Parts: sequence; C-alpha cells; structure tokens
Amino acid sequence: MSDESPNSGPGAPADRGLQARYEKAIRLLAGAAQSDCRTARDLAARGLYRDAIAYLARACDYDPGSSFAAEQAVALLNSADFHSPVAILDHRGAVWSAQFSADGGRIVTASFDNTACVWNARTGELIATLAGHARAVSHAQFSPDGTRIVTASADATARIWDAADGRLLATLSGHERDVSSAQFSPDGARIVTVSEDAAARVWDAVTGSAIATLAGHQEAIRSAQFSPDGTRIVTASSDHAAMVWNAATGRAIATLSGHEGAVWNARFSPDGLRIVTASFDKTARIWNVAAERVLSTLAGHGDSVLWAQFSPDGTRIVTASADSAARIWDAASGKEIAVLTGHQRAVNHAQFSPDGLRAVTASSDGSAGVWDAAGGKIITTFAAHGAAVWRAQFSPDGSRIATASSDHTARIWDLCSPRSTAIFSAHQDSVRSARFSPDGTRIVTASSDRTARIWNASASQVVATLSHDPDSVLSAQFSPDGTRIVTACYSNSASVWDAGSAKRLATFSDHEDSVWSAEFSRDGAHIVTASSDSTACVWDAATGGMIVRLAGHQGSVWSAEFHPDGSRVITASSDKTARIWDLSSGKALEGLSGHQDAVRSAHFAADGACIVTASSDRTACVWNASTRKIIVTLLGHEGPLWSAQFSPDGSRIVTASDDA
Repeated sequence: MSDESPNSGPGAPADRGLQARYEKAIRLLAGAAQSDCRTARDLAARGLYRDAIAYLARACDYDPGSSFAAEQAVALLNSADFHSPVAILDHRGAVWSAQFSADGGRIVTASFDNTACVWNARTGELIATLAGHARAVSHAQFSPDGTRIVTASADATARIWDAADGRLLATLSGHERDVSSAQFSPDGARIVTVSEDAAARVWDAVTGSAIATLAGHQEAIRSAQFSPDGTRIVTASSDHAAMVWNAATGRAIATLSGHEGAVWNARFSPDGLRIVTASFDKTARIWNVAAERVLSTLAGHGDSVLWAQFSPDGTRIVTASADSAARIWDAASGKEIAVLTGHQRAVNHAQFSPDGLRAVTASSDGSAGVWDAAGGKIITTFAAHGAAVWRAQFSPDGSRIATASSDHTARIWDLCSPRSTAIFSAHQDSVRSARFSPDGTRIVTASSDRTARIWNASASQVVATLSHDPDSVLSAQFSPDGTRIVTACYSNSASVWDAGSAKRLATFSDHEDSVWSAEFSRDGAHIVTASSDSTACVWDAATGGMIVRLAGHQGSVWSAEFHPDGSRVITASSDKTARIWDLSSGKALEGLSGHQDAVRSAHFAADGACIVTASSDRTACVWNASTRKIIVTLLGHEGPLWSAQFSPDGSRIVTASDDA
C-alpha cells in the first residue's frame, strides 16, 4: 500500500495550507467571473455591447473551466448591433460641434485647433477649411440656404464664410470676451452672437454690420436662439435668468427668473409661444413667453441640466444632464415620460430625430446613443470615440448622425446600415476569402486549414468541401455562370473545380512563388492569378496557356481581378497600392494609394463603377473607379482583412479577417 497522500504527485500543492489557499483562490476567481457576467448582462441591456464583451472576456480569464461566459459572449456577438462610422472627420484639436447643412449633403465642424471645416457628408471628403480665427472655434453653423457659414471663436469674434470655397466674407467684431455661439435667423438675414462679456449682439448676415446689442444680463450668456418667426431672441445666462428680446430693436421684452443656478440653454417651442430652459439647479422649466410665468418645472435629474429642447411637434421635451441620464417629458403636463439611462458619464446634448420618434444623446463617456423616444429603450450605441462626445445631431432626413468629440474627430454614422446577419463557422484556421456565387445563393470560402468550402448563403450550412492537402487555400471564386470554382494555393498553383461535384478540373502552375488569388473574367474564358513573385498572369481558362504577365509592383501581388468589360485588370499588392492594368499592352494605367499597410484584395463592383479594397491596416475602402478617390472606409475588424467583395447587386460587401 502506498503511503503517498492523495494530494501528492506532480503539480499538486506541497502542503494542506497551500492546497487550501489554492482552492480559496479558485473560488474567488469563480465568484469574480460570475460578478463580471452579471455586470455584462446589465451593460448589454443598456446597449453598451463593447463594454459587455470586455467584462465577459475577463470572466473567461478568471474561470476558464466554465463555458458560461464564453457562451454569453458568442450570443452577444451574434445578436448585438455594432456600428462603425461611415466617415471620420479629423481635426488637430477637440471638435466641439458638427452640424449638417439643410440638404444633408455637407457637415461643418468647429474645433479647438482654431479652424472650422466643411465636409462632404456622404464620403467624408474635406471641401474647405475655414482658417483665420486666432483661438479655438466653439461653434459653426450653415445659413438656411447653405451658401454661408458663421463661426464663433474664443478670439472674441464671429466670422461669416462662403460655404463653397471657404472664403472669408465678414468679421463680426465688438465683443470683449470669448464668443461661444453664433446663430442665423430663420430667413438667414441676421446673426445673433453671445459672449462671456454678458452681451448678445445682432448682425446683418450679408454685410456684417452691427444691428443691435442685447444688454441686460449680469453674467456670461451661454446660448441664444431666434424665435421660429425671427422676430424675437431668447438668451440664457449664468446670472440664473433667461431673457426675451425684440430682434429688430434689441429691446428686452421679458425676463424669465426663478432658476437657482446658471441657465445653460434656452429654446423656443416650434410655435414660438413657449420656452424651455435648462439650469445648473438640476431642473428645466417650461415658460409661457407672453405671461413671463412658469408653466411646469421638470424636476428629477440628480445633477445640472445641460440641455433642453422641444420635439419637432412641440408635444415633448428632451433634457440632458450631468447625472449621466437624459429624460423625455410631456410638454403640456410636465410629467416624465421616459428616462434614458445607460451612459456612464455626463450627457452633454440630446436631440429628437426629425420625425420625433427617436432621440440621440452625446456623452462624456465617449459614446452617443440612439433611443426610442416613446419608451426610452436604447436602439443602438455608437462607442468608437476615444474621448467625450459633445454634440450629436441627426441629418435632416434622420438617416445619419454626426458626432463631435474631444478625440479631435467628428464622425458620421449611418443608422440604416445593417448588422451582420450570419456567421459561417466550420473552418479550423484563418478564413482567407469569402465570395458570393453569381446568383447570391452560395458563398465559397478559402482557408489556411487546406480547404475551400461551399456554403448555402441563407442557411449558413456547408454544401461541399474542396480539399487541397497539404496546401493552404488562399482564395476561391465562382465562375460567372456558377458552374466552376477557381482556387489559389500556397504552392505556386491555381486549380479549377466543378462547383456541383467538387471535382478538380485543371491546374495552373507557372508562377515562381505562392499564388494568392485566381479570378475568372466576366465571360469565363480567362483567369488572372496574383503571386508573391510580384506579378499577375492572365491565362486561357480552357487551355491553360499564359496570355500576358503583369509586372511592376514592388512587393507580393495578393489579388488580381478583371474589369467587367475584360479590358483591364486591377491588382492589390504589399507595396500598399492597388493598380489598374491595360491588358492589350500589359502596362499599368492607374494607382490607388491611401492604405497604411499591404492591400490584400481589390475588386470591381458588377458595373465597374466602384472598387473595394481590403488591407492589413484593418480597413476596407470603397473607391470611385473613375476618379480613384475613396468614397467610404469600412471600419470594425480588429485584425488584418484578407478579402472584401461586393454582392452581385452591389448592395452588400462581405469581408474576411483573422479576427473571426
């Protein structure tokens, strides 16, 4: 009989005290994992999906023996709606505001880098830089007709600019301290500016000449707005009051007193009969303008109310507070309708969508949230900013949102873009490419696990497996009629397969190094291959004879594809470029430069009008094939992208990455 303790042996604790401490540590880690899972559940319920995933990942580290956290993470990844911005608009300093033009085609941003910039709201392209202010620009706004822009700056001036070419039209000088806001009148004929010098001023928006000075507040004025008919102006001040003024004469009409803290914001109702004020006394108030009396006090926030605004129909009010929540109120009764909770820090701004069905919030926690305005349920969270988000605004049609942040960027978000609808998981190693069949019913994937797989695109089920042992499969593509598949392998060759029977039909093997991609021409008569030998080759698909070799890249060629008309080929290379080649001469025509790392694939849309490229810089880019300019950058992957391709109708793009 052995005298060994059951706890002895290799890897066991040396004594009972150590064993006890070991078991206690295991219990503590298991408890911590359970706590993180509960926190993740609460975060997911509030729409904070990325934070929830982080907690679940830590739970997996704490208790690797339990599958619960991993299962929850997979379920969340499958169901959550993760958005990436359509475009990122870069400044060299914090971006304080981002506003759409009336037609939704442009955005103007105001930044602490002393500039404002005008951008294409669809592509994110810079149109004009408004440079000239000596200090930070805190606000910028388009005129109602979109032809001019007014900016407000800490240099004590406001300026009027031509929105098309960025030309300075007028400088509005007269304030003695920082100008924090400048607003056009509804007809675009006048501008009102507010300043820390306790005065507001009205200006002619064409000539820049002063019309009136609104003097009466005792401390800094924080906001000013014209009434809907342009005849009055309401100002909000740190002196605890709001005032209403005759916009033509500058005469004070009414003083709205009663708040016990600074009034940060004041806004007219759509009919101009009421005003809502937001105050540091933790309340908002609704006022009858004519009677100068309070109709309702909106109490419930636990900290300063930073913003308050009516809904487009005037029936509700949304407030934003430093207590990390926003609230929606009935504008007639003053009763609370919904509390928008989920942000982790102050909510700086809140706004209704043009149809009044949703609300968007901007928070110091680095995120913006979109909410159901009726029930207060989170719809989606935009959490890609790296610092406080100061403003979030719907586009005029409600389909997009612009956010402004201290991370030196503004971002454009598409509310209509769908989340992932299916996950194809059966490969045992990295998936190198994924392609639709011409009719969109199947997908073929290529993997380092030495197989290509054909899938039912709707059911996400494997239909057939194309084995390439012992070679990694680097790309796979259907022929135009969907009857064949061409694959490219690590061992210098490409193969053609019957897409129905999964039988190999032919092999091409004249490259001097690995073949990274192989593609059919539109008519199926030719194949183009891309290789680590820095070349691409065009072949006769029936005979296997080489037609032309495309040489000129300075690094491996990762992909090559025919233009729809068959006259050109586009290649993608580790030299960070894609190139367009003329097949009659075999010479390069154009280059696409912009990625920060190797370009792994480049593909034309079905009509040849656009190109999509995928790069090791973790992005995909959509390009105009004629101008060779970027239309949109697709962000979201955490690892290098291997492939990106349009669906047959051009409405979708499928990407493949090491992160999946």
